[in-house]
Amino acid sequence: GIIGAGTIGEVHAKAAEAAGQTVAAIADVDKRAADKLAANFDGAKSYDDAKKIFADDSIDAVVVGVPNRWHKELAIAAMKAGKDVLLEKPMGLNADECAEINKIVASTGRRLQLGMTHRFSAVGQAAKDVIDAGDLGEIYHAKAHLYRRRGVPGLGGWFTTKKLSGGGPLVDIGVHVIDLTFWLMNFPPPSLFPFPLLSLLSPLSISLPSPSSSHPPPLLLPPASPPPPYLLSLCSPAPLSAPFS
Repeated sequence: GIIGAGTIGEVHAKAAEAAGQTVAAIADVDKRAADKLAANFDGAKSYDDAKKIFADDSIDAVVVGVPNRWHKELAIAAMKAGKDVLLEKPMGLNADECAEINKIVASTGRRLQLGMTHRFSAVGQAAKDVIDAGDLGEIYHAKAHLYRRRGVPGLGGWFTTKKLSGGGPLVDIGVHVIDLTFWLMNFPPPSLFPFPLLSLLSPLSISLPSPSSSHPPPLLLPPASPPPPYLLSLCSPAPLSAPFS
């Protein structure tokens, strides 16, 4: 079942069909959107309430592709209803919400996967193969940057409303490079460093500064290594034709 008939819901529905799965139902608070998307898949039902998908015992798993504000609520409800869940990123609006979701994973035994697609990209897989083969030795430092060159998605809507999205570029695209970095490094245990995670460079870009005595708050990072600097921007001024560095 697909919860959320927007752009990402359509992407997941088509991917499920291409993988040989049956798209059994689509739910969206906008019933017309659910009807329109369901019409593309033979036999797919459309609903205006996700609870109707949860109540259908013939549905094994769901994709949650709705605004971030409802990620926790719908993921938890789906798992309690006996469904496995593919949850779009970010997992929740904050760490507490993520912890609540993890508790339900443990108590229900359901499978939960996050939409961290960069792990499965050709580049991500190739980098993982090289690292796991030991060709680069011990990876003790990482630097990551990601620029989105297509403008700010949904400017003025839920995407740029903090109570609905949870944040800006770090929440939207930063989670991808953070996840990819730690996955490539085999998730080293955290250690404390005396500097903050983020410093605002502009309303739409964020960066991690170098350590200094003027930044005393601690930060959880891999041990015995310099901080991994993350530079993120939802709206890079570089033209689409410009090469990546």
